[in-house]
Amino acid sequence: MPRKRYRVNVANPPRLKPIMIWDGDCHFCGKWSRRWEQATNGDVEFQPYQAAAQRFPEISEDDFSKAVYFIGLDGIALRGAEAVFACLAFADRYRFLQGLYERYSWFASVSELLYGYVAANRMLFSRLTSIFWGRSVEYSTYRFSGALFQRGLGLIYLIAFLSFAMQMAGLIGSQGILPVGEHVEAVNTYLEQQPGARSPMSFAPSLLWLEASDTTLNILVWGGAVCALLLFFGLLPGLSAFLAWLCYLSLVNAVPVFLSYQWDMLLLEAGFIGFLLAPWVLRERFLAPREPNRIARWLVWWLLFRLMFESGAVKLLEYHGSVNTWKELTALNFHYFTQPIPNPRSWAMHWLPNWFQQASIIFMFFVELVVPFFIFFPRRLRTVSCVLLIALQVLIIATGNFGFFNLLTIVLCLLLLDDQVLPRSLQARLRKAPPDSDLQNAFSPIGWVRVPVAALCLFFGLLQIGHVVRVVDFAEYKSLDEPKQPPWTPIYDAMQSIHAINYYGLFRVMTTSRPEIIIEGSDDMHTWQPYVFNYKPGPLDRRPGWATPHMPRLDWQLWFAALDAQHGKFPAWFPAFLRALAENRPEVTALLADNPFKDAPPKYLRVRLYQYTFTTPEQQAVTGDWWQREEMPGRIPILRTDQLKTPSKP
Repeated sequence: MPRKRYRVNVANPPRLKPIMIWDGDCHFCGKWSRRWEQATNGDVEFQPYQAAAQRFPEISEDDFSKAVYFIGLDGIALRGAEAVFACLAFADRYRFLQGLYERYSWFASVSELLYGYVAANRMLFSRLTSIFWGRSVEYSTYRFSGALFQRGLGLIYLIAFLSFAMQMAGLIGSQGILPVGEHVEAVNTYLEQQPGARSPMSFAPSLLWLEASDTTLNILVWGGAVCALLLFFGLLPGLSAFLAWLCYLSLVNAVPVFLSYQWDMLLLEAGFIGFLLAPWVLRERFLAPREPNRIARWLVWWLLFRLMFESGAVKLLEYHGSVNTWKELTALNFHYFTQPIPNPRSWAMHWLPNWFQQASIIFMFFVELVVPFFIFFPRRLRTVSCVLLIALQVLIIATGNFGFFNLLTIVLCLLLLDDQVLPRSLQARLRKAPPDSDLQNAFSPIGWVRVPVAALCLFFGLLQIGHVVRVVDFAEYKSLDEPKQPPWTPIYDAMQSIHAINYYGLFRVMTTSRPEIIIEGSDDMHTWQPYVFNYKPGPLDRRPGWATPHMPRLDWQLWFAALDAQHGKFPAWFPAFLRALAENRPEVTALLADNPFKDAPPKYLRVRLYQYTFTTPEQQAVTGDWWQREEMPGRIPILRTDQLKTPSKP
């Protein structure tokens, strides 16, 4: 049976614009009418029926009070859900709704049923609207948070470049632990020996493949820092964001050992979205910012969602043998002393009551697994998600040293806040952005890139979440012969090569002990003096220190090396580090807090392995020590440094 549709012909139709008529006494109707008026951009006239009823005597005031009416230029009046969809057809983003209403009777019936329920319970839905949207349901703008995001991204880039610049010579310079030139040469040789030899640039894009020298490293690091400063001050923001990303990508892809942390990947993925979001103009004034591109803004939200949800999911699903300390709510009994670089508060946090540690884990799971869904809800819940996500990051910063990771996550959270959360005085100070410049018009084609990139990021992000929760197996796809692999595999590989899509999930398995490598030198094999590092545990009486936002990469790598060493293995870079100590290279010893052999290298080196734990409050009060340790059995032999030194080239 065909659905009966409401139709009334009015004798005095509107002449210039169709008109939407709503109940002026209904706060719920008023809020949503203002939103629809904003959506239709002035193409539809909006009036309360109390002012318009006399123009249309064909409709009684009682009918006007029960439903909204849309009266077109043809004089046909529609009501209810059909009136709403006819009105929203004048807004491009909602035009499809009228098509669904016209085409599918089931959609029309369900729409009218829902409309009738809402209309009959307007008080309830008015309260729900206030809860979820706040005082206004008009479309949010993100001008100020967009400007904060761009400047925050520039600040994080600056921190990352400057932090690495302090360590670069000792880590990957020509006299460093792993000279980048040698690594580039080894990669070239390896790729040339593979069937269908690939170029390094297609394998892992980096400007260092063109020339791997100390000069190139300095150009990338200091050039990236300059671009970061330009981005921070809003100068050439689009171009600056792109060049900073390119410089950091070149470093990460050519330095896989010391620049392979999750925050490096996160910075590249955020930076990739950043140059799609930033305006390509000469200058972006802080108090006259442009509205950030909506697609790019959603990509930031999608990245933040994946980061948090994947981080929570892996903690629930990953086991060490048959044990999952996160699910057992015991992970924080170990975390504070086993984390790579504890900070001054870690010791005190470790000794808090067990109920507090368990409550902290429950809060963490709530924030990482539930709160991320609030990102896609109306503005009030989105604001709540921002507050809770930032609160978690602040707590992590207060209890550990994780470089710029948590600060970068906070920067991502900023785009959850719209301009309505600002004080009215600050909103009033925001000036209208200037018109588009010739530069912006010249780079307008970049807008066409956003749609396919967003589609790929959404698709691959969903696949990655599926992989994390174990409903998708990427390894299975990769194991297939190339012709049988899914057609998207090459695109996925390409996006991973530029780190536009990454996996996340720090501390998926909690370490429950802390092995620590202590390197000692001697001239007589009787008196041994330890090399002391800046941040990693060593002297028992040295309180854990602050490193954030600096990222001490050698100290971090030694944490991973110790985990291997307790199983009798050492990473491939570790002998090169011992060789650098044997040669007393100043670039490498500059990475240490104390080199006991400043004048000449020792004749012997040895590596000892200890289990470190925090002292109890009682022990600390008596001895003043923050750590206690016990030597682990087994160590590498004592090494003569003259045998470790690099042979001189003929």
